[in-house]
Amino acid sequence: MEVVTEKYSQPLIGSDADYSKFYRLPKDHFQINVKNDYDYINGVKESIRFFSLDLPAEIKEIYIPFSEAPIFWIYESSLLTHLEEFMKFNLVKGSYAELHKSIKDNYSKWVTTKLKSEKEYYATLTVNFIERDINKANIFNLIIKAIIHTYQSSFYNPVKALDIISDALELLKTVRLNDFTKTELKYILYLYEGFVHLKENMQEKARTAFKNAIDVKPSGSTAKIYCALTELNLENGDAVKYLLREVLNYDVHRLTMAIKTNNAGMFSYFYRNAFVYNIFHEKDFVKAYDIILTILSEMRVSEVNGLESSKDKLEALKAKKMEDYYDEEILKAIQFLEKLIQNYGGAKNTLLVALQMEFQQKFESIIDSIMLNVRADYDFEIREKLTEYDVSINDNATAEKQLLNELEKFKAKSKENLAESIRNIQENFEIETKAIERHIDDLPNLDRYNPRVSLSNNMTYNIIIAFIVFFIGG
Repeated sequence: MEVVTEKYSQPLIGSDADYSKFYRLPKDHFQINVKNDYDYINGVKESIRFFSLDLPAEIKEIYIPFSEAPIFWIYESSLLTHLEEFMKFNLVKGSYAELHKSIKDNYSKWVTTKLKSEKEYYATLTVNFIERDINKANIFNLIIKAIIHTYQSSFYNPVKALDIISDALELLKTVRLNDFTKTELKYILYLYEGFVHLKENMQEKARTAFKNAIDVKPSGSTAKIYCALTELNLENGDAVKYLLREVLNYDVHRLTMAIKTNNAGMFSYFYRNAFVYNIFHEKDFVKAYDIILTILSEMRVSEVNGLESSKDKLEALKAKKMEDYYDEEILKAIQFLEKLIQNYGGAKNTLLVALQMEFQQKFESIIDSIMLNVRADYDFEIREKLTEYDVSINDNATAEKQLLNELEKFKAKSKENLAESIRNIQENFEIETKAIERHIDDLPNLDRYNPRVSLSNNMTYNIIIAFIVFFIGG
């Protein structure tokens, strides 16, 4: 793209040796070669991959390079889709659809062509179509027009570009867009405001704009990179170090999210398009060589790629023959790690080194899941055994209950029999007693117990004995 650089262009800072050291950093730490020419085709392909990912808002950001900032609006982004849907239902219909298509088509051609004459032609057509639109509150048109006034030499007018951006920011306060779309638009508008100030070499104003963007979207790493650049130009080393460390942490965070969700496609995109790589496309960061080296060294806790140790651990796990305890999630996690090992196992990328603990935790989570499944399997067997014992216990309890019932019945029967026996004995005793009492009552009526009869008998016996004695004695 033809970029207006009249005021922004500065003499190269440092010697060739400084630049050689600076460009050596991405080779040593990320195995990448920094290219000066932007690859539009690859950029569009990568944008398609990015916007196809279902990402949470805090990690859903695609880098917008200062020198190629217009490229963002030729991407079929979710932001553009939301904005077009809003315009479709809220702006004056008329010939909106046809006019909008003409603006987009000519803008895309302006962005991608490398011929100066064609750039002039398509920029003019785009602006003319925008001027024909009766919907003056069209945010998309305002943004496109501000970009052309910033990046097309024949239309270059920073004051006008800033006024248009200011109008768009004011318009955002009143339009009925959803919060996500409003936030993203506000963030991007502040980025473009900062880019205008960068072109004018207004470092403090640019810093303010980028800080505003960060306030709107605290995770915004594009804003952090260019805010760090302004801080560098304003010689605020501590701020540069803080912001660049934030950018690197953001890359690690996005890769960590991919690891946690077993998403190889997401990991691949974030790995290929890490924000930290873009630092080396801004030559002015050569002044921050020592700061960048310090940050990268802090992240490079060892020279071991975390995937290498994961490979050994996975092989050891396979040797244990635990496949019977794998579930769907475990299989996904293992296949995810195997794919990463296949693709990046031999890489010496500092990001992979920084992710060493994440890879370790991933493997540990696999082991924990297997252990849970093993425990669940044994628990199931134990529960089956306990179920058998429960049946026996229930049977025994039933038998015990039956025996207790029979015992209670026996006790009751025995009690009844005892009572019956006691009653019989009592009755017999009473009969015998009455018989004895009657017998006693009848005793006086018996001759042997009658005193008169006894006396008469005694007298008789005495007389007889007397006679016998008399006769014998003579």
